[in-house]
Amino acid sequence: MSYEILIFLLIFVVLMMFFLGVYYYIDYRRGKKEVIQRIKKIGEETSPKERPSFLNNIKIQWTKRLESLGNLIRPKEGEISYLKKRFLTAGYRGENVILLFFGFKVLFSLIFLAGFFFVKFTTFKLIPPVQTLFLAILFSLIGFYLPHLWLRIKIEDRKEKIQLALPNALDLLVVCVEAGMGLDAALNRVGEEIKLTNKELSEELKILNLELRAGKQRRDALKNLANRTDLDDIKSLVTMLI
Repeated sequence: MSYEILIFLLIFVVLMMFFLGVYYYIDYRRGKKEVIQRIKKIGEETSPKERPSFLNNIKIQWTKRLESLGNLIRPKEGEISYLKKRFLTAGYRGENVILLFFGFKVLFSLIFLAGFFFVKFTTFKLIPPVQTLFLAILFSLIGFYLPHLWLRIKIEDRKEKIQLALPNALDLLVVCVEAGMGLDAALNRVGEEIKLTNKELSEELKILNLELRAGKQRRDALKNLANRTDLDDIKSLVTMLI
């Protein structure tokens, strides 16, 4: 009788251990599943919720086409360096901005040329061949150099905005320095304070601050600020600070 009780107890213990093992295994799988779902949820929150829209796809395709056109007349390294400086002054810092610029030059040249021939064959059919050739070249050149005019306007507009904001920025800089802040911290504070009133100067001071944080010497970072803005007042300020 005692053996039967002992066997029964052993079977009971084995069954209890089995069911406890099954329970803990199911609980472990459920916890693991919850962790995976949380990770996926965090990934969904940090990643874009929507796929690229139709308009974005068109923009990407047009960008690729313009870069291909820009490669057809890719300039020399000397001209690329000059144009990069011009685009920095205009506030454009994209890697492909040069290729896009020359792509637009080719595109506008073709558009103006096509527009001329359309008007010629629909309205001015009696223009002599020599004049037709001259006007075709003229309109093509107008389209080709039109992006240069746009770039010049953007540069002058941005320089004017920075020039207008400079007096207030200097007053803030003096106040910050007199309050005991270091020059680097004061420049950073001024950039943050004028963000709402003048985005252009705020961006330049932000780039200056990033260069200083990256370990660039203050002299070099200030000179880069003067080269980017291309303003005499800022060049004088940089010379004084150095």
